Amino acid sequence: MKNTVILEMINNGEIEELKTLLQDEIYNDSLKGNGTAKKRYAAMKRYFKYPTQNNPALQKPCKDVTVHGEKYNSFIDGYTLVLTTESIGEMESYDNSNNTYFKLDSMVDFSLAKSIDKMDLNTILAKAKSKGYKYKKSEISQCQDFQYAFKYKEGYFKVGLLDQAFSIIDDGKEAEVYYMGAKGLLFIKTSIGIAGILPFNPMENVEENKTVIHVEDLMAA
Repeated sequence: MKNTVILEMINNGEIEELKTLLQDEIYNDSLKGNGTAKKRYAAMKRYFKYPTQNNPALQKPCKDVTVHGEKYNSFIDGYTLVLTTESIGEMESYDNSNNTYFKLDSMVDFSLAKSIDKMDLNTILAKAKSKGYKYKKSEISQCQDFQYAFKYKEGYFKVGLLDQAFSIIDDGKEAEVYYMGAKGLLFIKTSIGIAGILPFNPMENVEENKTVIHVEDLMAA
């Protein structure tokens, strides 16, 4: 939007109209250019930027783990997990020479999925960005300082955790989403790999106290 248009709307007192137009512009811009290898690698490098635990396995990626017969590079921080077939480049990896890494076959299990949907998850991130979301420590930490969430069926999930995990396997196409229930991992599968994010227990008046994106509304739009 041109600065002259913005200034004219401000001078005319059209603040709410301007806010709506800017939100639409941010939303559409956020949908552009997703799913590139450059962005996925940048997401890998930021994944452990805010470590949550002292366990070395939760602070570095692990190379060449086999899950259900497929080989991946793995990222786990205790609240999300990511399995990607892409290289981690020059990132320092976890030393798994003694086979001490997590046993992922039991953690990644789609058989108990209550539902499976295909959707463009970037619409959730774009909608959140249009409302002011930015990737930062408070949006992925386990404190209650986060502001942005999304509701998928009965479950509530942090937008920051979706951004952290999904961005590593975002191939720019619709993803398969496996819903395990309001208290189970939400699994996401693309052509590049698998991501899982834990829900949070919604506090009282979560809809009033947080900015909540309703996924079913986006899917219906």
